[in-house]
Amino acid sequence: MFSGLVRQIAQIKNFAHHTLEVITPYPAQIGDSIAINGVCLTVVKILPQTLIMELSEHTQSTIAIQNFHKGAFVHLEPALKADQRLDGHIVQGHIDGTGEITKITHHSSQSDFWIQSTEEILSMMIPKGSVCIDGISLTITDVQDLSFKLTIIPHTLKTTLFRDYHIGRIVNIETDIITRSVVNTIKSMMREHKGNPQDSHLHWGAIDALQMSY
Repeated sequence: MFSGLVRQIAQIKNFAHHTLEVITPYPAQIGDSIAINGVCLTVVKILPQTLIMELSEHTQSTIAIQNFHKGAFVHLEPALKADQRLDGHIVQGHIDGTGEITKITHHSSQSDFWIQSTEEILSMMIPKGSVCIDGISLTITDVQDLSFKLTIIPHTLKTTLFRDYHIGRIVNIETDIITRSVVNTIKSMMREHKGNPQDSHLHWGAIDALQMSY
């Protein structure tokens, strides 16, 4: 489990044959969970200043794998310890999908990033809710039909790779686990009720009952 607060900027040494090599001074041990750009990976081998991790085909098909090329910089966060503060939000390191940065606007006190993604991912975005982008815990400030907006403060922009992000970049997205659980549970309940003609148009009382059932 992670918090979405990146501890280091690491660099990709090599990525080939499902094996990712990351240059970092972090003192990991074999079997440790490490989030690289928000992707939870397991350390399988350690070399001097280098951690080696393996990616399954499923993981590679879900994430922005093009950002794991040799020489690329990535966000790195070790797994939380039980006695650590949770300053971001609960992050699993399980990527739901990717999105594309379509608009960036810089202001004196903030920077706005618009990210376009799929309908399924957008259905789990709520204004003022949390989302993890490339391993960074951020707050959603607006949601529209095709995209959502993030408002990033100067400190976050300066201390993360967001400072170098550009329009067209593909990013990893992990939706908030609480929102995702609620949405999926309600969808499941609505599918169960769909076969009943009386439930073809759910009224507010039925929706409240679904929520209370959860």
